[in-house]
Amino acid sequence: MPIKARIDMLSTGIRTPVGVNVIGTDLIEIDRIAKQIEQVLKAVPGTSSAYAERGIGGYYLDVTPDREALVTASWSRRYRTSSRRRSAAKR
Repeated sequence: MPIKARIDMLSTGIRTPVGVNVIGTDLIEIDRIAKQIEQVLKAVPGTSSAYAERGIGGYYLDVTPDREALVTASWSRRYRTSSRRRSAAKR
C-alpha cells in the first residue's frame, strides 16, 4: 500500500507505521538511547525490522550567508539584466 505509507510519512514524519522519536539536546546520548531501543524492539516477536537512524557520524555543513555580498550580487544581476533589456529594446 504505497499511498498509505506516504500518508503515514506525511502525517508523522516517520517512514513506518510505528516509530519511536527520541528527543533531547545531547546527540551522543540520543544516539545511545536510540540504539538501545533498536535492540529491544528487534527482540519483540513479530517485528520485521527495527532501525535507529544515525543522527551523528554524518557529514554536515554549516552555511552562513554573507548578506551584503548577496544583496550586491542580486542588485548587480538585476542591473545587468535590465540594461540588456533596454539595449535590446533600442535596436
